[in-house]
Amino acid sequence: KNNQVEAVGSDYLCFQYYAYNRFLKFTKNVMSKQKVKFKRLIKLVFLSSIALMVFSREGLTNLIVRKFQATKNTNNSRVDSPVQLVSELSDSEFVVSVKDFGAVGDGEVDDTSAIQRAIAGVRDAGGGTVFFPNGTYKVSILPDEYVAISIYSNVTLQGASNQESIIKLAEQKNSYSSILAGEKPSSNLSYFAMYDLSIDGNGLANQMSPDIEEKENEQTINEMNHALRIYNGSGIKVERCRFINMNTRNAITVNGNDPPFNVIVSDVLIKDNIFESIGGGEFDHDHSTIYTHAERIKIINNTFNSRNGAGTNAARTAIEIHGDDHEVKGNLINGFANGIFVTGYAASSDNLIVNDNIIEDAHT
Repeated sequence: KNNQVEAVGSDYLCFQYYAYNRFLKFTKNVMSKQKVKFKRLIKLVFLSSIALMVFSREGLTNLIVRKFQATKNTNNSRVDSPVQLVSELSDSEFVVSVKDFGAVGDGEVDDTSAIQRAIAGVRDAGGGTVFFPNGTYKVSILPDEYVAISIYSNVTLQGASNQESIIKLAEQKNSYSSILAGEKPSSNLSYFAMYDLSIDGNGLANQMSPDIEEKENEQTINEMNHALRIYNGSGIKVERCRFINMNTRNAITVNGNDPPFNVIVSDVLIKDNIFESIGGGEFDHDHSTIYTHAERIKIINNTFNSRNGAGTNAARTAIEIHGDDHEVKGNLINGFANGIFVTGYAASSDNLIVNDNIIEDAHT
């Protein structure tokens, strides 16, 4: 008997029911293609797999149990009921844990390769969820790619808590493009999502170049230092996440401007996130915590706090928007030179709604 499973009780049975139906849906598709009737065999294999999960210390059962028991975070986001779990996974074919691919999460071992294997596995299966149990997952920038972790369309990154499920950039990775990004700038990231994770840029240990302003006109994409970079796609969601220690050009970049003004990013929701300890590095440079050049964008109920106050070494702008159909609502911004920058630099800037935001301590 597994005490954790016993403690969950009906929650575990609810997950079994959900997973069993998901599995039948998958096998039905296989059978329709192969024209082989082996439903009884498939059921037997599935039930055997469930039994193995129950007795596996790091199996999917414990992954779900840990997820039910996730600690409440500062945005009151918590995964603690089977109904919520089934709802969040209803569009995913399956869920895997980064620990099942070798991630340690102790803040010392480099987990870059393990996390990438988990994400690639979900991608190759056609989509799903990569779960991060509580822990600090150290990642490094790949030398030839200028990115730590490549992300893909139809992949969801799900943490247990945005306070305790942390992806942290290793020290001295000064020149890089992004911590999370597509394999190429043109990669389509439609229906990528990220929930309840913390991204730690380790900013004081990863200073940007002092001549960043002079290089701006000739700067390459490999020197922009984003936390999350999206240049192509639609139906993208970032909710209940935490971005900390960001001494970067931008934290979240949603830039679908394919010159001249051909927008290829749309329908993005950035909601209920926390941005804290922004800027405060050794050198000053241009920065927008959230930068968008896209259409049909919602930036709602986020909280922004700079490290050392307004205008201090890259705490310049909290939200910068370009393009049509933006809704910027209910955000709390403290300690930036500019709270919200509505640029108008786009093919058009129609239907912009900016209301119910609170901006404090905004000055240069």
